[in-house]
Amino acid sequence: MSTILESGTLIHARYRVVQLIGQGGMGAVYTAIDETFGSQVALKQMVPTPHLNPSQVAGIERAFQREAPLLHRLQHPALSHVRDSSVAASGRFLVMPACTEATIRRRPHLPLTQPLSSSPAPAPHRPRWLRFGRLVALVLVLVFLGVGLAGCSSSGRLGSSERRDQTDTPGIPTGTMPISPENAATVVQLARLGKGSIHDVAWSPDGRQLAVASAIGLFLYDADTLKEIHQMAKTSITRVAFAPDGATLASVSMYDTIGRLWQAADGKLLHTFNGHTGGVWSVAFAPDGATLASGSWDTTVRLWRVTGVLLNTINAHTGTGMVWSVAFAPDGATLASVSYDNSVRLWRVADGTLLRTLEGHTDWIRSVAFAPDGQTLASASYDKTVRLWRVADGTLLHTLEGHTDLVNSVAFSPDGETLASASYDTTVRLWRVADGTLLHTLEGHTNLVESVAFAPDGKTLASGSLDGTVRLWGVPGEQVVAGRGGAATQRSSL
Repeated sequence: MSTILESGTLIHARYRVVQLIGQGGMGAVYTAIDETFGSQVALKQMVPTPHLNPSQVAGIERAFQREAPLLHRLQHPALSHVRDSSVAASGRFLVMPACTEATIRRRPHLPLTQPLSSSPAPAPHRPRWLRFGRLVALVLVLVFLGVGLAGCSSSGRLGSSERRDQTDTPGIPTGTMPISPENAATVVQLARLGKGSIHDVAWSPDGRQLAVASAIGLFLYDADTLKEIHQMAKTSITRVAFAPDGATLASVSMYDTIGRLWQAADGKLLHTFNGHTGGVWSVAFAPDGATLASGSWDTTVRLWRVTGVLLNTINAHTGTGMVWSVAFAPDGATLASVSYDNSVRLWRVADGTLLRTLEGHTDWIRSVAFAPDGQTLASASYDKTVRLWRVADGTLLHTLEGHTDLVNSVAFSPDGETLASASYDTTVRLWRVADGTLLHTLEGHTNLVESVAFAPDGKTLASGSLDGTVRLWGVPGEQVVAGRGGAATQRSSL
């Protein structure tokens, strides 16, 4: 009997499972990395139903081995192309290209009367299920693929939120005071917004705008009114970052090798960053705003001028896989990167020299962040922990335990006293940085939480989830109705 695969499982000595993105009656779908080419794929696992006897299961496996080549040869723009297949102890697998929500929307509908094209079979054998005619053949192909089309989605677990605006607040929310260890237990949800499965959130330096990277594009919201200002990219975006002056934003996508710089005022594309040879997972501005760092599946970190000129390529995690997150220290002299080699690496920005490797996590590391004073660094890992490190010598200060699933993101409050973390367990957790104490668990998301970010004034925390929402959290109290510059207010009990 096949079972759901753990992250990191290697299939066919080639495809490394990243995460489960969907389940259905016929099996499960995962995002995975093709370690031969360093690209992302969708991996469909066929799970036999429990009532089948061993003889029936064996028959299905023989049929799978016989028919998989035919599925590979099927060609139609409305179907995911099957590029590889495998039979292993953990199940039967189809490998399909990963693609974005926008790609799915561009696919034509598949009329039942339209023939499926395939190249001639190498042998005269005609599978029994094709003898029943084109309609039955098509239905069986789609059933055989099961939730395979879900694998062709950047958003992970699909739901009704993909195209629906999720804004839901009776007014304009604001916390009454900066979130701190003293008031963390009183933090509640203030509002929610968003379109598409959310991958990342970022506040402008003045706190008046909120950038949202989702499966269906890059959106900029007015943080006072929660109204959409404009949409920039219209394809899946994985990470977004504001420049220190707030005039521009950088975005990257795991489905693209090109980074992009946008003008915040009008959403105009200013520059592109070409050089990576694999999808780009992370982006960060240096504190001076003149330099950008990006991390990719190609195992490198690249430093760029904001005009798009490549300054340096750091072979950050060669032989160990994608660079999942990058972060500049507040002084701009040091850059941190993390990968699925379970380590945090610190680099001298000036010349790309490796300064220190921080080891202790027992699984892939997904996110890294410096404290505002630059003395402490936080890392979030698939080992379900967050770790706090002393930057000066790499000493592990605290291991934060409490999440019940993989941890995706970490963010320090502006005063550096509180840390927020986001997890597959659908929660956001608040921690005291001084001693690693769990202060509060924020519940409300209905799917894994991908990103967390504090507003510059520390009064609001934003979290983005694959449930299609960005949720805003804070200490409840006054709720501004006339905007931050207006006088009218009302009491909030959201």
